[in-house]
Amino acid sequence: MDAQAYRDKLTKWDQESREERVLRWQQIKPASYGSLLPDLLWEYIVEAVNMYIRGHPTGTVLLCAAAIEIILADQIKAKSANTISKKIRRGRELGLLEEDEATRIDELWKLRNELIHAHAGQLKERAMKLLPAEWASPSLYFLAGLPGSIDADALKCLQTARDLAVKFYGEKEQ
Repeated sequence: MDAQAYRDKLTKWDQESREERVLRWQQIKPASYGSLLPDLLWEYIVEAVNMYIRGHPTGTVLLCAAAIEIILADQIKAKSANTISKKIRRGRELGLLEEDEATRIDELWKLRNELIHAHAGQLKERAMKLLPAEWASPSLYFLAGLPGSIDADALKCLQTARDLAVKFYGEKEQ
């Protein structure tokens, strides 16, 4: 394939996927920030949004996990909080995290670990819980757009990362 053939392929893909991307964009709750975000946080959140819109939910989950780790490290300065579970626990002790936020972060981290460490057995269990019985396969879990697929998890992760960023760095007046 030469450069022009690739351009043509991209143009066709853009036309075919435009409405799907608009629908994905509409699922994202708007957020704005009233103060400077820690290094890399803005870039990670913007890239996670773009990945979600383009239909890359696995990347969305992984970038959101990184963004949340940056937020927690910035908010919880304790050297002893060197793992995500310790950061969550310390965040709750300090009153920085509500119970539902801690639960959402914990769920995100479980999914992140399953993806990064390629725990196929755990991904199959997740697929069995979320997909209709006849579709319960780890490979189908990764197909964006299927009900119960990784898309729903990616959207939750994205919203959690953005909610925490707004909570700690403020929402600016419109």
